[in-house]
Amino acid sequence: MYQHKQNKVEKLLQEHDNVIQAIDSHPVSDYIAIGSYCGLLKIWDYIEKKEINTRAFGEGNEITALCYDKVGEFLAVGFYDGTILVLDSVSLETISGGEFSYAKARITQLAFSHDSIFLAATDHDDTTTLIKRTSDSNSEWSYIGRNKAHYKSIVNIIFGIALDSNVPRLLTLGKDRNLVEYDILNSTEDNLIVMSTDKIEQSATPVSCAWYPPINKEHFLLIANSEYKYKLLNATTKRCRRTLLGPTHGSFIQKIVNLGYPEDKHYLAFITEDKIGMTILPLDGNPHNTTALLAHCDGTNNLVACPRSKYLFTVGGKVCRMWEVNPEVLHATAALGGTGLVPFYELLEGGKDGPLAKEMEEYFYYSQMRYQSVATTEHRKVGKYVHLEEVPNIMRALGFYPTELQVQDLIKRSEVLSICRYRKNCFRD
Repeated sequence: MYQHKQNKVEKLLQEHDNVIQAIDSHPVSDYIAIGSYCGLLKIWDYIEKKEINTRAFGEGNEITALCYDKVGEFLAVGFYDGTILVLDSVSLETISGGEFSYAKARITQLAFSHDSIFLAATDHDDTTTLIKRTSDSNSEWSYIGRNKAHYKSIVNIIFGIALDSNVPRLLTLGKDRNLVEYDILNSTEDNLIVMSTDKIEQSATPVSCAWYPPINKEHFLLIANSEYKYKLLNATTKRCRRTLLGPTHGSFIQKIVNLGYPEDKHYLAFITEDKIGMTILPLDGNPHNTTALLAHCDGTNNLVACPRSKYLFTVGGKVCRMWEVNPEVLHATAALGGTGLVPFYELLEGGKDGPLAKEMEEYFYYSQMRYQSVATTEHRKVGKYVHLEEVPNIMRALGFYPTELQVQDLIKRSEVLSICRYRKNCFRD
């Protein structure tokens, strides 16, 4: 607004006029933080639909990443030039010693540990940076170290908790198909130590990961890849326990987020190139348990969920959208798809009575004959199961030629299922 008497211009409203890449929700309050390439950081109350606070960093300070700590005390901000700021989440002022400029490339992701002691960041140079909170009273932070453990882009950085302890774990997943875990407790200044590096894919490219909700006795890490598959990895051994069909909605998944609900209900939210979707947990490969719809025509950049998982937020271009989650509709859609094996028969060409299903049945019985020796003259025993050694041969007969690693994962998974089924039968009343 131009004031004629004072001969000056007063700014009444400032909004994002460039691409929005960074977004995060407050872990306690109904606040959402939004940062854009114009250098503007805004905090909104998404229930009351009003602005809480604003800080303008100015042109040339493009905000590329945001992350609240687990109690909402701090807000970490990553910039295009590699700078990381740790702000007070209320005043948005930089805390004492909260500026770090060790990275020389765009900050891509930020993550806090569960106890808010560690802050980790990844940049466009495929490097991981670790920062530690050194004083609870003065909220002081210090630089620990950096490590270039990947030779391709890092798609995810996540903190976890070690089994049977409260020790934080730091992992990064890269397009080089490596899952890297860091020894953050023994890392010293300028020395971020790599604890382990595991190759988790051979042909597909990992695109996102998240901790699987505790709905199983085994602790899993969930990974989505470019072949529209989900993989469940044992959180300790990093071995694949299960491979399942993922969403097939035009493009592969860009990001996955866990949604926790009361009464032990769990869901998974995800975004693809331009869509937002939701899946019922536990994962079983049933396509009817997943739904998706168009989110942003010009591409979806990021996804976050509010603490109670009632709302989701996506950003694309210069737009931030708020979505209300209604899981009852998804359950109704899944029920219409059928129960048992009915939804999976539909994945076969021709369905349950089609030529592919008949061919699979023939291979099932022939594999039993083959295991008992084709040339034998003894009485054959045909049952409801095939030997584990014959499973890869059946897959090859159907036209899918798994690698040796895939064969090992397939047999391991079958052995685990057999053991679980045996124990269930042994202890049945």
